[in-house]
Amino acid sequence: MTRIQGVSADDASAIANEAFQKVERALGSVPEPLRVTAHSEAILQAYMGFERFLARAGRVDAKLKSLANLKTAALIGCPF
Repeated sequence: MTRIQGVSADDASAIANEAFQKVERALGSVPEPLRVTAHSEAILQAYMGFERFLARAGRVDAKLKSLANLKTAALIGCPF
């Protein structure tokens, strides 16, 4: 159970309701983090934008992703 009560479909804004419907079609239910994020429309839009671009992340070649991971690990001093 979350500390912050999520926004119900009845109390949600038009943008939040649209997001809820799309996510419910894709996943079968609306995850609680999305309902909590819907308290702020600006944060909800940023969150949905992040998820949209994350879904497109499959367009990058796997070798390039691996090289980027290694370079990032080297830059921050990650031991793996």
